[in-house]
Amino acid sequence: MKANSSAIWREDDRAVVAVIGLVIGLAVSIVIGVLVFYKINGSLTMSPRYGASGAVYNASRDALNTSAQTTFTLLPIIAIIVIASIMIGIVSRFGGR
Repeated sequence: MKANSSAIWREDDRAVVAVIGLVIGLAVSIVIGVLVFYKINGSLTMSPRYGASGAVYNASRDALNTSAQTTFTLLPIIAIIVIASIMIGIVSRFGGR
């Protein structure tokens, strides 16, 4: 018995197409999310007239921006890993039939 005999795409190629479509949709969603975040990030400031609450808000926004930059840097690596795992699954299927 082969290790990949229980894979969902063993006899149905539509599952492979669905997974590829899901990965492409996820990648597009990530790109759109990054673009929207950076588009609105510049407008998220509070004027100094609000006093301490404005300073706390701006510090929180800066912390969020730092975290987002770290996360957005890691997202392409995650996408490469997902695509590589799908490719390994498809390639391992070639010897199964």
